[in-house]
Amino acid sequence: MSFCADVLCARGLDRGRILVEMDGWYFTGLALDTLRRALPNAEIVDARFLADWVRIVKSPAEIAVMEEASRIAERVMQTAIDAVRPGVR
Repeated sequence: MSFCADVLCARGLDRGRILVEMDGWYFTGLALDTLRRALPNAEIVDARFLADWVRIVKSPAEIAVMEEASRIAERVMQTAIDAVRPGVR
């Protein structure tokens, strides 16, 4: 978080509102303390679920990749179904 704070300061973003996901898996209390100490003039706000909402919106390219992945998964599953027999691993 010290590195993040340094980058924000270098870009002149150390006095604004900074959104963080305080309930994220990898965002610890120490990370929050570090940001607060390094950015005393910033307003640090919990942006709960922000990344989840951003991930919901898919671009046409993402949708195309997901469609191709589903076709691959269908072929893999069909191959497995076709091979299933007693005694076959």
